[in-house]
Amino acid sequence: MYPPVYFQHGLLASSDLWLMRGPEEELAFQLALKGYDIWLSNVRGSTYSRNHTTLSPDEEKFWDFSWHEMGTRDLPAVIDFILAKTRQKRLFYIGHSMGTTQFYVMASARPEYNDKIAVHFSLAPICFMGNMRAFDLFHPFAVDFDLYKYVIKDTVALFLGHGPNGVSERTLQAYAQLLLWGDKFNRFDYGPEENLLRYGLRYPPAYNLSAITAKVAIYFADNDYLSHPKDVQKLAEKLPRLIRYKLIKHKKFNHMDYIWGTDSQKHFAGNIIDTIRKYS
Repeated sequence: MYPPVYFQHGLLASSDLWLMRGPEEELAFQLALKGYDIWLSNVRGSTYSRNHTTLSPDEEKFWDFSWHEMGTRDLPAVIDFILAKTRQKRLFYIGHSMGTTQFYVMASARPEYNDKIAVHFSLAPICFMGNMRAFDLFHPFAVDFDLYKYVIKDTVALFLGHGPNGVSERTLQAYAQLLLWGDKFNRFDYGPEENLLRYGLRYPPAYNLSAITAKVAIYFADNDYLSHPKDVQKLAEKLPRLIRYKLIKHKKFNHMDYIWGTDSQKHFAGNIIDTIRKYS
């Protein structure tokens, strides 16, 4: 029996974005048709993940989390649940954007989980943000009609129908801090006094990426405004077991094309399927 394949979505998204382009384009469908057990989860605060044993989404305390808590608490719980249900020892992890941030938090802060990952596939990874460029997500669709042919018809409308999803203020603050730090992938900065109480340091410590022993395959693009190639390279240089470092060679391929672009099989999905087959 094959190891299960787990998909983790990015910021402002939910699990249904892995399915909306249909069987011919979506990697999740393609792997399912090849006999793999597919699992999709939703991060805290998204449309499908607002239950809590004691708190309501209307309470401020419910939203007191960032991708650090997702990576150190939620993600390990999801992985343990999947492995228990499937009676497997490892799984393949496919993450996009914030879905990769969560992985790097978990694999560095909870290193015992590296042995439970067959391969982590990082689509547009985000750890370092020093070279991120400002952009307007929807502006290209208004002015560049040539770009529209690279987007599956009705996909933008579908995306807007299923998002954007909820996100905590602290999650956005955590990314803003990465943007300000530039060359650092640090834990959340609460300020000198609170940092001393939480970390024993005036400044938040860095995540130890060199502690990540899981195999990692990275996919990135030159036109990605959020996951800049220079920042991706900095991440790649710190990973002990990088098995693939793939530049998607399409001049207009960007951060959201992993989700709503055309020709995913050609650009990255086929490569991922081959790698999963190799390490199954």
